[in-house]
Amino acid sequence: MKTIISPVGLSLINNFFKGKSKGGGECKGLEGYRDDLNEAGSAKNYGAYLIENAREALKSDILAWAEKTENACAEFTSIKKLEEKFPDEEFEIHLLPSDTVLSKFMAEIISDIRLWKNHLNRVTQIIQEHHIEGLQVEDENDFIQIGMKSLTRKIEDFLDKVPDPQTNLLLNITGGYKATIPYLTIWGQIYGIQLFYTFEDTLKKSNQLIKIPQAPIDFDFTILDDYYDTVKILKNKSGYKFDDFKQELIKKGLKYNLKDITNLTESNILEKDEKKNEINLSLIGDIFLRRFENLRSKGIRNAYSNLFGNIIELKVFKFYAEKYSSTEVQHSITFWENKQKMLELDVFIESKNFVTAVEVKPLNGFKEIKSKFEENKFDYLLSKYSDKSVKLEFILYSHAEIPDSVLDQITELQSANQNKFKEIIWKRLDLNIGDPQKKIQWKVDNNKFKGII
Repeated sequence: MKTIISPVGLSLINNFFKGKSKGGGECKGLEGYRDDLNEAGSAKNYGAYLIENAREALKSDILAWAEKTENACAEFTSIKKLEEKFPDEEFEIHLLPSDTVLSKFMAEIISDIRLWKNHLNRVTQIIQEHHIEGLQVEDENDFIQIGMKSLTRKIEDFLDKVPDPQTNLLLNITGGYKATIPYLTIWGQIYGIQLFYTFEDTLKKSNQLIKIPQAPIDFDFTILDDYYDTVKILKNKSGYKFDDFKQELIKKGLKYNLKDITNLTESNILEKDEKKNEINLSLIGDIFLRRFENLRSKGIRNAYSNLFGNIIELKVFKFYAEKYSSTEVQHSITFWENKQKMLELDVFIESKNFVTAVEVKPLNGFKEIKSKFEENKFDYLLSKYSDKSVKLEFILYSHAEIPDSVLDQITELQSANQNKFKEIIWKRLDLNIGDPQKKIQWKVDNNKFKGII
């Protein structure tokens, strides 16, 4: 069983009038009802008396025409192509109408069992979902901030409902507003969901099904590693006043830094409206944030984040290997005792008189360091190297400054453990590199480190 999600456009009613006109059919009077529906605005007006009259006047004629017309609408034409592509599968269809009376009306007709049973062979049911609030073209800001966010979130709901969604969830982007296609394509790439499209001149039988291929790329979520606490303040909010945003940052122990906001706006995570003095999570930012949270809830770091973290770790290792060139410096070491893992370290330095354990983590990886302290993991070094001085160095890499809430926790850890170890050093590695292409050539040196406490 495959699940098809299909936004709903107006090809059915457009093809109805086009087909009736070409066939010499009588449309007199019906155009007025169509115009009434087209001017009715939001789908919230669907039950109004005049709207209901117009719908009833059109519905029977459109149904009668569509039942005997092979390619009556883009939705049916594309679904039939999907039936051909997956000949051994049955399908469940979910229609997503936009926030207009006409789109909701089209979804109502398309989901009529008399119609789809006549055109589709292996569809078990067609479900008309609630209209997507804000998905209209009268207001550009509402289209992006409300409509597109509502649409992508609605589609995301199916990720938990459909078994193995990368295989069994199909996003049919043929119907609906064409302005949604680039955003839904990005969404599909991020989640690995299959996207399909057919050209909307559905009265032609020759239309081919086009599959939007998965690109061999991954996405850089590292900026959300650094700014997650800042960005999530704007989640589910619209029209947030900039002064209120700054106050909320301070309230949560986060630092307001113009450079940080610039990084987020230049990365298209946030959008600033200078005229309204507002700041919002962009549509791309909303998609990325929700995917980031989805991965994090499953304990997954995406491939790019893992790769980038490994690159930073190796560059730090090279820095220490050059700094202590006459000393043994090891990368990614694990200590075992009686087949039990005692401690993992990113870099380990051992000389005649001292050992130094180095942990290299993204800003949000501080929790891992804190957990090791709470579990007394680093105490293992005190017993194993009791004849040497034991030093600890912690490097947090980020684009952003360290939040006050994290600084307070670091201070507490320092105070509770400084008498155990010879020295505990905390540093921030500044990742404001500039051109992303320079990340590979970028070199770690003393100037890149900033003392934390």
